[in-house]
Amino acid sequence: MVLDNHAGPEFDGIGEGSLTFSPDSKRVAYVAIKGHRQSVVVDGQPGREYDMIGEESLVFSPDSKRVAYVAVKGQKQLLVVDALASPEYDGIGKGLLIFSPDGKRIAYAALKGMKWTMVVDGQPGVEYDRNGTLSFSSDSKHVAYWAKNGEKWLVVLDGKAGAQYDGIGANSPIFNADGVLEYLAIKESSLYRVQYVAVP
Repeated sequence: MVLDNHAGPEFDGIGEGSLTFSPDSKRVAYVAIKGHRQSVVVDGQPGREYDMIGEESLVFSPDSKRVAYVAVKGQKQLLVVDALASPEYDGIGKGLLIFSPDGKRIAYAALKGMKWTMVVDGQPGVEYDRNGTLSFSSDSKHVAYWAKNGEKWLVVLDGKAGAQYDGIGANSPIFNADGVLEYLAIKESSLYRVQYVAVP
């Protein structure tokens, strides 16, 4: 990788489309290939080698201070944050890895057997059949996501499950600028606009 006319370490290959700049453009990371192993190079320093690095999983925090990615180790997957590896899971949800706006918190979806759990700040939550659409509040104090058990859908706010519905709207839930959590829900053929005020 050549950055501003300065050549980095040599590898057998560079992951296609993996080059990622931090939001402040001062840092850069990419996937490097060496033999049958892959690693993430951050600011010119190669990290630990794994069987594979998750496609499109490399991400910087909004404040550009932290970096995270999904790594594959045998039949397991794990999250690497600031070079520290999480426990291993059966899978990590693609596109379900986000930092909080202040960069201090991180959340992602992890598969354990046939169940999914949201891992927030390193702590796994309740297991569900499905979950997704992670959202942090603008002050980074609250996190919400949708989950599904059987045929019922619900929104989980700060680890607490909300009411069950027959469906949850696409791209829900979201936090408004004023901190109110909002989502669309379907119950018995009726559409509801649900709002919650997160308690500090």
